[in-house]
Amino acid sequence: MRLSKYIILATTLLSLSGCNLFDNLSASLFQRNIDTDNLEGFSYESHETPTGSQINYELLKPADYRNDQSYPLIIILSDKPVGNHKLAELLVTDQFRDSFPAYILAPDIPEAERWNTDEYQRLKASIDLFDHFISMNDIDYVVLVGESSGAVAALEALSIDPSLYDRSVIVGPLLKDSLVKNYSQIKNSTIWIWGSSKLKHSNNLANQLAQNLRKNNDVRVTNLDKTLDQIPSEVFQNPIVWDWIVK
Repeated sequence: MRLSKYIILATTLLSLSGCNLFDNLSASLFQRNIDTDNLEGFSYESHETPTGSQINYELLKPADYRNDQSYPLIIILSDKPVGNHKLAELLVTDQFRDSFPAYILAPDIPEAERWNTDEYQRLKASIDLFDHFISMNDIDYVVLVGESSGAVAALEALSIDPSLYDRSVIVGPLLKDSLVKNYSQIKNSTIWIWGSSKLKHSNNLANQLAQNLRKNNDVRVTNLDKTLDQIPSEVFQNPIVWDWIVK
C-alpha cells in the first residue's frame, strides 16, 4: 500500500509532564525502519471531478468509526507521495486513534513532482474532493496542513476558499520573496506558520508571511533552531500538536 507523507505540525517544542502518549511510542518509531506494507487502517481511494479530472488520495477513518457521529477532518498536503512511514504507523496505532479521533485525508502527488508542477490543477481537483468529502460526511471542522511545496499549496487553497478550513498549519513553505505578498487576500483564518531560524532566508520569509497575513487573520509564527528537514520529526513528537488540531 502506498502512503503519503503524513506530517501534522503545530506548536513549540515543550517538555510536557503527564503527557505520555508519545513518550515511548514515538521514540521507538523514529529510531527504526517501518514495513509499511503491513500497515492497516488506510484505504486508497479515487475521486473524479465534474470536469473529468481524477485525484487519488489516502484516507484513514477514526477508530471505532460510527456513521452517526461527527469527526474533524485533517487534510494533509505533503511534498512527496512516499514519505515518513514512521509517522504513518503512529497514526494507525490504537493509542493514537483513541486519543485523537479524526478523518485523515491526503491527496496523492506523483513522485518527482511538486504541487505547483501543473499550475495547481491537482490542487483544484483536490479542493473539489474536499468539498465532496465534507458533503458526504458529518464533519465537525476542517484542519489544513501543508509542508514544503505542500505548504505553498495550502496557502493557495486558503486563497481560493479560506472559509472551508477552521485552521491551518503551514510548515516550511518553499516561497520566493516575490510570492509572499500574493496571499494578502486570505481572510478570517487561523494559521500557524513554521520556519527555520537556522536558515536566515526561511526565517525572514516565515516572519514576512506572518506579518502580511496578520492584517486579516489570526496568525502565529514559530521559527525553530532546526533545518527545514529536521522540523517535522522534532515538532510532531510533541502531543500538544494534536491537542491544537483535534480539540
